[in-house]
Amino acid sequence: MRDRTSNVLSLLEDRTNDYANKIALGMKSTYGWKEFTYNGLGLLSRRIAAHLKNDLQIPKGEKLAILSESKPEYGTCVFASIIAGLITVPLDIKLTIYELKSILSDCNPTVMLVSKKYVNTALELQKEISSLKHIIIMDEPSYKET
Repeated sequence: MRDRTSNVLSLLEDRTNDYANKIALGMKSTYGWKEFTYNGLGLLSRRIAAHLKNDLQIPKGEKLAILSESKPEYGTCVFASIIAGLITVPLDIKLTIYELKSILSDCNPTVMLVSKKYVNTALELQKEISSLKHIIIMDEPSYKET
């Protein structure tokens, strides 16, 4: 560990530098393993954070909700939220629309990162939650969609 004050961002940076090409996150899929190296995790997290800050102009302190099953992209979204200075609101996929609406009505997120599997749920919630301006799909396009 480096001789400096440690926080989540410095830890991510240190691990990215120390273990650049080692696997950070992985998940078995139908087509084999989907894996992110520490370099990939760091790069993707910074890109998402830059998109949130620069392209969408979401200011620090806003809330970012995540609606997704457990997958490597979830981790990048959490780190991106931290890098962008946003407050992460993880949502449980087992909750009903009514329960999700109740949570989102209380925290008023500006953006939601969502897996393809839950896009329809996110769009339905967006109709009910006026603060929810942006829905971003976290999955990469599959070969079937191109």
